[in-house]
Amino acid sequence: MFRLSTSKIVRCHNIEFEIWSKISQLESEFFVKNFLENKIKILEKQNPHFETVDTIKKKVPTERKESKDILFLTLLTNNDINNDLILRITNTARQAREFYLASGNLPLLSKPILLMYTFEKLAELLALTIFNLNITTKYYHGVTLNKSDPFIVLPKVNGLFSIFHDCYSFFPDVYLNCYQFRLQDLLKIDSMKENQDYSLTKYIDVFSFLKEDNRNYHVYIKEDASKNNIEIHELDREFLFTYIVSTLARYRVNQWNEIMRAKETDIILRVQDYLNTIQLIFPNLILNYLFDKKFVFVPFSYFEEKDVERIFDDKMKRSFRGLM
Repeated sequence: MFRLSTSKIVRCHNIEFEIWSKISQLESEFFVKNFLENKIKILEKQNPHFETVDTIKKKVPTERKESKDILFLTLLTNNDINNDLILRITNTARQAREFYLASGNLPLLSKPILLMYTFEKLAELLALTIFNLNITTKYYHGVTLNKSDPFIVLPKVNGLFSIFHDCYSFFPDVYLNCYQFRLQDLLKIDSMKENQDYSLTKYIDVFSFLKEDNRNYHVYIKEDASKNNIEIHELDREFLFTYIVSTLARYRVNQWNEIMRAKETDIILRVQDYLNTIQLIFPNLILNYLFDKKFVFVPFSYFEEKDVERIFDDKMKRSFRGLM
């Protein structure tokens, strides 16, 4: 998996604005051309790891029906940089921002639909800066819901999800093994403790999650078929979670409305908290992998000394004080 070895503290008034301001740089054709040239130099160093992913994929038994759909991707090279790619990147970045802004004006009944469009565009944006995507995919989203249980999501070996996953992880198990995840488990309802709550409402706690290099943004989620805890990337978790709730909101709106009314279960409280949190975490992580750097956004109004002690290691605390 990619290791983000450097960090950058960004002091700001508005975290959301700062994250999207940086992402929107990729709406500039001039910026994208220079960005890709630098990105390709980084990818060349990572090439052996991507070759390892292909080796793992080739070991999937041919008798498995999914084996014929597995995608083998090639990294971008300087020869791939052309006007069509640059325009596709700039337009994808613009669409992601526009979908996100539009989602902010919607109530919870419809909001997950546009938030999913936002995440899909951000996923595509990251993939376009890493892989040559002149390929044919069988499944657009790369995930689907269980036919008998709409609260269970299944990643596919072919489609956006698998391509996106390969952008930040060199372990394709989550889709090669056809893991299944239930909404309740993606929310970590059964295993959650108050001091380990990743369905957050305070961005200060998000920082605590983002700073943990050793975990590299991974969480343990119960896999529904085996009932074993599986380590998956937080971006996987957020993509799969949002796909479930957006599909409910789009195609099973009455069922989604019943969940929102909270007559028989209060799961909507967890759903709403996690949706609010990942609106910042997902683009923040995309930004990190786009620029190969861990961005930590520190709001001027949030932090006191005791908060800094909680979040940063000694090196970063010194940097923080230097900005005050």
